[in-house]
Amino acid sequence: MSNFNSTERKIAQFLSSNKELKESVKYYYQRLQRLIYNKDEVTNFDFNVKRISNSKQNCFYGYYDTIPENENGNDILYHRLLDSGDEVEICVYNMKEDRHESISTSRAFNFQFGSRLQWIDNHKLIFNSYDSVKDQYGSELYNILSGKSIHFENPVLLFKNEIIYSIDFKHLNSLKSEYGYSAHQSTCKNKFPSFGILALSTVTGFQKEIVSIAEIIMKSGVTFNPNSVHFLNHFLISPNGKFGVFLHRWQYSEGRFEHCWLIDLSTNQLELLNMEMTSHYCWISNSELIAFITKSGVTGYFSIDIHKKTFTPMVGMNKIGSGDGHPSFAAGTIVFDSYPDRKGMQSLFRLVQNEITLLGKFYSPLHKNPFFRTDLHPRISKDGHRIYFDSNHESFRGLYCMTI
Repeated sequence: MSNFNSTERKIAQFLSSNKELKESVKYYYQRLQRLIYNKDEVTNFDFNVKRISNSKQNCFYGYYDTIPENENGNDILYHRLLDSGDEVEICVYNMKEDRHESISTSRAFNFQFGSRLQWIDNHKLIFNSYDSVKDQYGSELYNILSGKSIHFENPVLLFKNEIIYSIDFKHLNSLKSEYGYSAHQSTCKNKFPSFGILALSTVTGFQKEIVSIAEIIMKSGVTFNPNSVHFLNHFLISPNGKFGVFLHRWQYSEGRFEHCWLIDLSTNQLELLNMEMTSHYCWISNSELIAFITKSGVTGYFSIDIHKKTFTPMVGMNKIGSGDGHPSFAAGTIVFDSYPDRKGMQSLFRLVQNEITLLGKFYSPLHKNPFFRTDLHPRISKDGHRIYFDSNHESFRGLYCMTI
C-alpha cells in the first residue's frame, strides 16, 4: 500500500496474521477510497509506449528480476493466458519481423512469477513446466532455432552460469502465497519446505542444496514460535555471479516476518544482512544493492554495500513518497514503480544521476482476489533505452515497452 498513512499501515500489519481477512478488508477499503478520490484521473505518459502482446487477451511477462528481451534485443518473451485460466502459452515476439510465435504451454505459473520465463542467451530460454503423471514441477530449456527442448527435473527460480536455482513452489502454494504454483494434486502442509535453495548444473547434472532451512534457523539467533511456517524466496545473484541474496520469511498468528541473507556462492558462507523488514531489491554492482527495507526503524529505499555493511538512504527515491516498489538497474539507470495509490494509479519512475523523472501513471482496476492484481514490475534493457512493464490499464493484462 503506497501513499497510505501510518495508522493504515499499522492496521494492515495487525491484520497480517489473517491473510484472508486482511485481503477482504483491504479490498473494500480501497474500493471506498477510489469512490472518494478517483476524480478524472486517467492513464498518462510522455514517452512512446507499445503493447508487445498482440491481442486483447490477458498477456504478461512476470517478475521484475529478469528482462523479457534477449541479448541482441530482437526477441521478446511473454505469457498468454489460455481460456481455461489454468494454463499459459509461452510466446516469443520478433521485433524486426513483427511476428508472434507460440512455442509451448505451461501449467506451472502464477501472475507474479509467471513460469519464471527467462532468456539464457540469444537463442535459448528456460521456463517451468508441470508433469501431471509424476505430479511435479520441472523446467524446459528451449532453443528457438532448433525448436528442441531439454527437460530438467528441477523447476527454475533463477538461471545463472549454466546453473538452475530452485525453490519449493509446492510449499509456497500451501501458504496461499501468490508466488506458489497450484497445478499439483498432492497436498503440502509442512512447516518447512522440502528443500531451501537447490543448485543444479545443466552441464554435469550435479545437484546441491546450497541453502537449507535448518542452517538458516540455526544461524539466525532467533527463537522461533513453534507454530511458525518457514519459506525462502527472492533469490538474486550479483552480476559477477559471486554473491546471492534471498529472503527467509516465517509466519504465524502474530504476523509475517523476514530476514535478508547474503551468501558467498564460492564457499556457501551465509551472513545475515538485515533483520528488519526487507521487501524488493536489485543489484546495481557486484557489491551494492538497492532495496526497500526498514533499517533502525526507518523505512524506505537504501543503498546497501554488502562488504562494508553500510546502509545509505536513497534520499531522492524516498522523497517522492511512492512507498514500496520494484527497482531494476541497467546502464546507470534505476527504474522503479509504485503500488496503486488511493486513486488506483500506479506510477513509473526513472532515476539517472540523482534526477528522478515520472515516466507515466497507469490506472489499475481493483480485483477482489489479490492473486489477480497486476504490478508494473518494470525491467530496463541493457542499453537503458527500453523499459518493459506489465499493466492492465486497458482492462486486460498486457506487456508493454516504453522507449526512452
